[in-house]
Amino acid sequence: METITLHQVTCPECGSVVMSYSPMANDVECPYCHQMMRTVEALAVKRDVICASQYMPFTSSLQDFGQHLVNALVKRKYVPQDIFSFLNAENAMKIYLPMFVYEGKYHVRWSGYTEEKNSKDGTSEKQWHDGFVIQEFAVMAPAYKSGQLPDELKQFAATFPYDAAAMKPFDFTSAQEENVATVEADADADAVWSATAKKQVEEMAEKAAQHDAPSGISRFKHDTHIDIYSNGKLVLIPFWFVYYNYRQERYFFIMDGSGRKEKLTAPVDADQKKEANKYNIYYWILGILLIIGIVVAYFKNPAGPFIIGAAVLGVIGMAIFDRMRRKKIHNAAQEIRKEGAARFLGQ
Repeated sequence: METITLHQVTCPECGSVVMSYSPMANDVECPYCHQMMRTVEALAVKRDVICASQYMPFTSSLQDFGQHLVNALVKRKYVPQDIFSFLNAENAMKIYLPMFVYEGKYHVRWSGYTEEKNSKDGTSEKQWHDGFVIQEFAVMAPAYKSGQLPDELKQFAATFPYDAAAMKPFDFTSAQEENVATVEADADADAVWSATAKKQVEEMAEKAAQHDAPSGISRFKHDTHIDIYSNGKLVLIPFWFVYYNYRQERYFFIMDGSGRKEKLTAPVDADQKKEANKYNIYYWILGILLIIGIVVAYFKNPAGPFIIGAAVLGVIGMAIFDRMRRKKIHNAAQEIRKEGAARFLGQ
């Protein structure tokens, strides 16, 4: 079994593995506890770990990652207009995370009944249904233990879908030459299956059975049997991760190596949000007016339909006006952020 050598730098203060640092620097700040570490290379430890059988290559660059972050901040609603004047991103982490792939086939039998109404006498009859669904599956789950990575990155990676078409055979010789950053696959494949991956497959099987069953089914029951072909094949999946700061508050941005999936946390401009939502009170007033109209109409009061009509027309008119007004606010703020983004990127 082939192995790959990892160069890990462990913070002597908190014990976290530091994944991103410049080898030319004499010291580095731990991104977790902010302890300054001297003579970084002296702290580096070489470890030989099991080599993955496949990997998904990066198809995005550091510049692409930065552009995605900027675009996400420009498009997101209620982000402060001066975000790019105070944006301060820490070192981006470019990392392959080891994941276990479980492949196999599930067999799920389902049953339940629907109530069919008799068109002649209006009575209902219960109609019994059952079926059987067989489908192949492939799911991924993290092959590393906690404590080595930021929680945000672990949570994002744990829900990442498996894409067999994007996988390639892992070339450990090229990986050694390119200094591939990763963490050790130190989790047990059987334990991860029992704790995480099996539940994913069971949820997939239940959804498939519900899709196969008729709509409106009652007392739905299902029983799932799983056959595993590959129990924990080790693969490497690429991710970008960065913390960024705005007015001394920390946020993060994560993207997979292909740029198809991302997650952002961002500051919120309270004044901008308040301005966008300041007419919400009128929706409540019109809603109360509509309820009053319905109650009045129920007692056969001739004023009821007029109140209902006025309330409905009010809601429609208010919705059109408010939609246009909000769009104008968001577009104006977005244009200011675009200008700031252009200056930030030096364009």
